[in-house]
Amino acid sequence: MAAQRGNEQYHAPFSNLPPLVPGPVGAKPSSSTAFLRALREDLDQQAQNKKSTTIEYIIAVIWRSRIFNLSPGHVYLADMNGKTLTSQFPVPRGMFDMPNKTKNWKETLQDEGRFPDAIYKIPIPDINSLDYQAKIQNNKEFWTLLPHNSEQTNCTIAADKTLSAGKVPLPDKPITPNTFDDMLAELAVFHPKEGITILNYIPWDPSIKLQFKDRINIINKK
Repeated sequence: MAAQRGNEQYHAPFSNLPPLVPGPVGAKPSSSTAFLRALREDLDQQAQNKKSTTIEYIIAVIWRSRIFNLSPGHVYLADMNGKTLTSQFPVPRGMFDMPNKTKNWKETLQDEGRFPDAIYKIPIPDINSLDYQAKIQNNKEFWTLLPHNSEQTNCTIAADKTLSAGKVPLPDKPITPNTFDDMLAELAVFHPKEGITILNYIPWDPSIKLQFKDRINIINKK
């Protein structure tokens, strides 16, 4: 529905989402339905208050898997100030249907125990939809290696769904941190018009600095 604002029409950014259908009269809404309704209303209000039309960017940080030390790898998304968008972990550690927890940057870095392998700066055409999907992924009940229902996620799936919701043109559906890294590296190197760039530093953490030489060697091996 379009609302009038001065001489212009304003279209709510989530007006194209399917309506939340109420249950029987007198029935209480499920917690997930109530959460989605409140989240959508909050983000709609944020969008109405936001007047800037500049492109916003986020950072994707990737740890590639390392079989020799049993590291499965990880994908972390944050805004340019280091506010976590997605960083899904099973707590406690496990492979299937463990409680899903979103960790902040400090917790993620400590959990991985090493510097990341790749850092990308990604332009986001639709930041409100990206935020909406990130919060949905954060609130999934379970972390699992291979999600197959609506209550499951993992770090790679959460990042993929979040970027896709933000209308980042991802050509594939990666299922591991390595394939996620491969996809972003290809976009950055061979499709520069998409605006994805490779960084060798973390904008909010000056202690992290990668060697471009090492990153190019990884790309050339793909």
